[in-house]
Amino acid sequence: MATSTIVKRRYNEKTYLRVQASLPKGLVQTLREEISKDDDMHLARLIKDAIEKYLLTRGYTTEEVDDMSGKNYIPKGK
Repeated sequence: MATSTIVKRRYNEKTYLRVQASLPKGLVQTLREEISKDDDMHLARLIKDAIEKYLLTRGYTTEEVDDMSGKNYIPKGK
């Protein structure tokens, strides 16, 4: 395995958690079809946006949600 692949995998394992759900086939198939019509949308992004919106309804501020999502991440040395 190339060094860059190893580094990327290590970063992803440290930074992200995987979420898995069992959902009705028809629901997922329809969702995938609708997402495929939208060039700017991906399933992971749809789920992430839904989680962010939910957290906002639970009293978290936009800044807190952005921090959790990595939107306010400032690389070291910048």
